Amino acid sequence: FETVEVWKKVVSHLLKSNELRKSNDLPAVSRIYDIASGHGLLAVLLAYRFPTMTVLALDREKRNGFAHYVDAVNDFGKALPGAATCLANLSFEVADFNHWRWDGTGSGTGSDVGRAVICVHGCNELNVAVLQRAVEAQAAWLVVPCCIRDGLGPVNVRSPSE
Repeated sequence: FETVEVWKKVVSHLLKSNELRKSNDLPAVSRIYDIASGHGLLAVLLAYRFPTMTVLALDREKRNGFAHYVDAVNDFGKALPGAATCLANLSFEVADFNHWRWDGTGSGTGSDVGRAVICVHGCNELNVAVLQRAVEAQAAWLVVPCCIRDGLGPVNVRSPSE
């Protein structure tokens, strides 16, 4: 299961990112965005592993598998005290990333919210767009591309202060 292997890396990265964010006076990650979520399994696993963080799966379409994963975890997982379900912190939004905005807040920039952006198997320009938006928002990020077309161009992932 490739998704489970990536999930392990994402969990490790998020935990390390929060240590770095703290030392740089940035807020801890409280919101995880799984961009190009596909079937949504990664978002489901992240929501279950980090039940106090908000997790949003985003894709151009919502596949049937997502509801099955959610049902399985809610049927067999353990919810936090007071939570209605195991995955009360998880949502899915159908949207094109290029026209989508963080939390409906407008510009999509700023470090007032601890964000982590994950994109696994995004294609070509989506990889670049996710990286650029993550850097602008001072978000933690992890991108695992499936394809990057020749000539797509260099990407600067350094923060503006570096």
